[in-house]
Amino acid sequence: MNFASYLENIRMHYAMEELLYTDTPITRIVYDNGFSSVTAFNRIFKEINGETPSAMRRRYQDKVVQEPQAETSPEIEARLEQFLRDGDSIGEDEGENKRSIHREVVIGDTLCPTKFIWNDMINLGAASDLMRSEVREHIILLKQNFRFRYVRFWNLFSSEMLFDFSVQDGHYNFSRLDSILEFLLSQDLKPHIELGFKPKRIHRNLLNALLLDDEGSSKMEWAQVLKILHALMRHLIHRYGREEIDSWRMELWFEESKWAADGGMDDYLYGFSCIQKLLREYSPDIRFGGSGLPVDRLEASIERFLRLWSAAGCKPDFLSIGYYAYERYDEHDDENVRRSTDNEHMLHRISMIRSIMDRTGFSDTILYISEWNLTISDRNAINDSCFKGAYIVKNMLDIYGIVDSAGYFVGSDRVSDYYDSPELLYGGTGLLSKDGILKPSGFAFSFLNRMYPYFVAKGTNDLITTNGKDSLGILCHNQKALNYNYYFTPEDKIEKAHLWKYFEDRDCLDLTFHLDGITDGQYKLKIYRVNEQSGNLMEIWEEMQFDSELSRNDIDYLRHTCEPKLFIQKKEAKNNRLELSLRLAANEIAYIHIRRLF
Repeated sequence: MNFASYLENIRMHYAMEELLYTDTPITRIVYDNGFSSVTAFNRIFKEINGETPSAMRRRYQDKVVQEPQAETSPEIEARLEQFLRDGDSIGEDEGENKRSIHREVVIGDTLCPTKFIWNDMINLGAASDLMRSEVREHIILLKQNFRFRYVRFWNLFSSEMLFDFSVQDGHYNFSRLDSILEFLLSQDLKPHIELGFKPKRIHRNLLNALLLDDEGSSKMEWAQVLKILHALMRHLIHRYGREEIDSWRMELWFEESKWAADGGMDDYLYGFSCIQKLLREYSPDIRFGGSGLPVDRLEASIERFLRLWSAAGCKPDFLSIGYYAYERYDEHDDENVRRSTDNEHMLHRISMIRSIMDRTGFSDTILYISEWNLTISDRNAINDSCFKGAYIVKNMLDIYGIVDSAGYFVGSDRVSDYYDSPELLYGGTGLLSKDGILKPSGFAFSFLNRMYPYFVAKGTNDLITTNGKDSLGILCHNQKALNYNYYFTPEDKIEKAHLWKYFEDRDCLDLTFHLDGITDGQYKLKIYRVNEQSGNLMEIWEEMQFDSELSRNDIDYLRHTCEPKLFIQKKEAKNNRLELSLRLAANEIAYIHIRRLF
């Protein structure tokens, strides 16, 4: 809600307490709490409570006298909570609490392919995570639902993968890696292997980790790394063949701890050039890139690094970046990082990277977001909310055409399950809950993947595609910006029962489409919606009072109940124009399938 509405609600809260638990005259209560007049106060009070202030005071007077220290009654708290959550609905029909967007779109004869940047790749975790049967089960679900092409994973050389750094003869045990690779290939998935030594981590918030384990691998010298990679590539070529390996991707992460260190950039580029040369010897066509460039770094520092890379003569097949919605104010201080309050932050930072690439000789280089998310926290309730679905759709639309691939972090909550996460939802960043139920973020990818192969148009809140024949697909959102409540609350302290209070407003959005160039006739519209009431696992769980001891039948109920709402209607196109309108609630996403009837 806007500041004026929020302030009015706070004033009403304190006025209510004075009204019920003191003998202060109503007129004094009105002016002490900042209301402009008794008339205005009475009107707002009655809208919330269904009776006048004086009537409510009389009704509760006896109870107040008998129990002067009693808390506000549950009934009043519930009413006030509902008012704060839903806002002032009076005047909605007049458009006071909604905004409108009118779209004039011409369906032309010349069509260009849709760029499916969202389902090219998904992050699944450390290699050891992919050894677990429950994670593999979710990989199958992710493939079936979203048709991802590449699975990105890391930490190949860990003790959990039976890797022994002390081996001198080069006979390493790659059997567990083979198990992972053969499973992925059996699911028609390609590996995107991160060769860097990324720590395995589970974060409460940016500066507080539940688990952070790197096994000290990052201390290896490049000579030792190259020895291991020679053995690895020999093994892969012999086992899977060069033709198969040529379709894989590998990446080398630039460790955060070395970014600002003296000589750190030169050291990374030396290692990258050596590995690049080694890989080319075994597989000339395998795509090798890096460096997981962190976009929160200062622009001048990023530009300096890319200029060094351009001059080093070892340009990558793709430049990879990592995106999380944080900002850094001191290059040498990892604790001086905070959440960005810019709702367009992803678009702005990726555009900045593209601009630097143009200035430093990387203008023709493929750009991958190798991992991205709003937050690094695996215990942030916002990850389980409808907002997250709208956030994903908004940002995929924002960066459409700017990047070549965007790998969401992460596919399943099972890779962040830990001692502290026994409940159904715990704020994990996965598209699937640990029980395999699609969260709103998962439905966002489901809707994105229903897009047709030909691009028609893109607006601020919508993407329109076609099959080039008789059907259109429209994806739209009404994502709300986060407010100061969110930014002042630690990420692992977000209240799952009061998520509404973390957004700037809860206004609905009226979208109107005039689609020109349409063949006249009858059309069937199927509208799939995910909002607080439909396709929202958190809301259904709240109806169960957030019970932490759910039975198998309860889980099955949730799985079958948590589905988008489907509406079907027919429209007629006249004079080669089809008109349709849709109202979206706060943080709602919708997919509209339009097909001509013959």
